[in-house]
Amino acid sequence: MSTIVPSIGVGASTVPFPAWTVDPDEATRRFRDAGVAISSVRPVYLRDKPGESLIVGYELRADDRVERGYVRWCADPARAAVERSKAFALSPVDGPLGAGVTPVGDHATLRLLPNDAELRRARWYLTPRKLKRSLADMDHGGRRLSGSATSVTVLTYKPERRIVARLDLGHRDGHRRQVLLRHTSTPSAEHLATVAHHVGRHGVATARPLARLEGGSVGVDEFLPGVDLVAAVTSDRVRPHVVDAVADQIATLHRVPPAAGIGRRTRTGEVAAAFDALDWLCARDLADRFVADTLRATIVEAARVVPETAPVVIHGDLHDRNVLVDTDASVGGATVAQAYLIDLERVAVGEAAIDLGYLLAHGLALDVAHGGGTAGCLAAAVVTDVIDRSGPRGPGNDALALHGAIGLVDAALTSARRLDTQTDPTLVDRLLATAHTVLADPDTIVATG
Repeated sequence: MSTIVPSIGVGASTVPFPAWTVDPDEATRRFRDAGVAISSVRPVYLRDKPGESLIVGYELRADDRVERGYVRWCADPARAAVERSKAFALSPVDGPLGAGVTPVGDHATLRLLPNDAELRRARWYLTPRKLKRSLADMDHGGRRLSGSATSVTVLTYKPERRIVARLDLGHRDGHRRQVLLRHTSTPSAEHLATVAHHVGRHGVATARPLARLEGGSVGVDEFLPGVDLVAAVTSDRVRPHVVDAVADQIATLHRVPPAAGIGRRTRTGEVAAAFDALDWLCARDLADRFVADTLRATIVEAARVVPETAPVVIHGDLHDRNVLVDTDASVGGATVAQAYLIDLERVAVGEAAIDLGYLLAHGLALDVAHGGGTAGCLAAAVVTDVIDRSGPRGPGNDALALHGAIGLVDAALTSARRLDTQTDPTLVDRLLATAHTVLADPDTIVATG
């Protein structure tokens, strides 16, 4: 089984997939030949439109410096030339590695952050000296920002879609403050702030919105202390308290009354998304088609016979990185574990099993990828605790198995897009096999791991 996409179609013909874009050594060579001052690159993200174009995100290293960027490759060289002309028309900003926009052959263009074709305001929020003007409408408590005392750390970058960065704001009087910036290609900041305010009023701990800028394409939130869920349980001393704190937050969210503007997640939609993911993986020779088709049939049958539970407000993207835990929080002078639910972009109304199955699936996926048992056992413990707190409203094991299998398909797709299959070619098939196991034995789903 190939670990890269063998080809994409262009009309009736086929253009070879540009394998160099996902080959670290070959990409490094081509970027160097194009004049980019790097020692190595690592492909970290893949998105494509079959027959049209490909986007590959990179971490680019020069000595101890790591920068981010991406290549847009077009099958049609004429279209690639147009895309390149647009990139230069935006007056790209050069950086430590050289030019902000660099042609790479006739089909590809490399952009280095803060240059992005869709996230065009990135330079105003990722450049410390520009933040004084960019954040002028934000409340700074009467203080004045200092560009020289401010730093920016990019945490997540999906080219032409989303940047998440930590801003370490330094002020003229020496005061320091950390905030989280989110810049998206769609104006989602207002909606996210509304959701955060709504769930916060009903007891859910999440980041407090501070500002919405650029017509809602940029949002600034408070930066929360803590580490992600898996990292929080590396100490057995705190593990029971962490599980309790996380379960309490999830159960609290599931009791929040729905509000206007919150969308719905249906079982039909969840199944359709899983099938789209399987189609994508099979079309690119990243999954065994027989395994995928068998799993598809099993999901169809499970979705038909498993009763649906009453809809609740769900997180919609519940995995370890979207749960923060501060194990050193203080309440009444005592040290406790405080959990926060973050990244509320996909909050919706749907079955609680969507959240719990997804959390369990991603715990199992971490175990499959790394050969351990910690993440799966942790997720199972949290899920069990949430169900206990939910009482009769909690989902049964059959619903958990269904949505757990769907979550594992999503994990397989995510792993492929992050190019994990470059170093672990059998990962996707192992994740799909685990989904089969989950569906085959629903009565032991919570004990899995």
